[in-house]
Amino acid sequence: TPITIKNQRTFETSLMGKDEVFKLLSLAEALRLGILLVGPPGTGKTKIVTDYTKGMFDLTNKAEVKHFNEEGVFMLETDEGTKSSEIKGVVNLEKLVTENKYEIDSHITKADTIIINEVDKASSALRNALLGIMNERILFNGKDKVKCNWKLFVATCNEIPKDEVGSPFWDRFALKITVNRLSAGELVKYYKGGDKNFSTKIKINVPTPEDIAKVQVAPDKLEKFINVAYKQCSDRTLSFV
Repeated sequence: TPITIKNQRTFETSLMGKDEVFKLLSLAEALRLGILLVGPPGTGKTKIVTDYTKGMFDLTNKAEVKHFNEEGVFMLETDEGTKSSEIKGVVNLEKLVTENKYEIDSHITKADTIIINEVDKASSALRNALLGIMNERILFNGKDKVKCNWKLFVATCNEIPKDEVGSPFWDRFALKITVNRLSAGELVKYYKGGDKNFSTKIKINVPTPEDIAKVQVAPDKLEKFINVAYKQCSDRTLSFV
């Protein structure tokens, strides 16, 4: 059933040839599904996400600027030594000293966008800590379950480890896209477009959850989809779809 989408956003970026990635990010936001960006170093994966995130906020509004700067974005650079405690947050020292209360400030639960960089280098413990946040949108912190408010959950990696293809963690990303290098021709256009001063605007109609709820897919369309995707996707992924 066709729907009319009124929520158009303009994203400004200095990257060239990444329109499709921006569109898939908008789909991830609309469907509230985790998305994985895969590609070699230097292809602009993190820059794409930060530029997209800026477009999610009205940065002419002081209140939104404050939220964006203080808690709107949670970004974590991971490696094999990154501990799961960095996901859970830090102790609120002010409350501990003044009120003798032991509370954890969990930035990740307040963020609109969660960005986990180089997640292929993270430990299995850290990945497990992310699963509840990505799927149930809940941070399991000891006995407490804290609701997460993210609109966009993005992870980046250079490649999915070959011995982990199909494992539950990677399978949880119903949306995956490869971020490729620019072609030689695109680089020439980039130089001619001002190189470091290059800038472009990408306009995308971003559906709201209410827009999505109105969509009805005919059974025969779903049957065609299954015929194509069944051998490539697990039941877990197909259930997300």
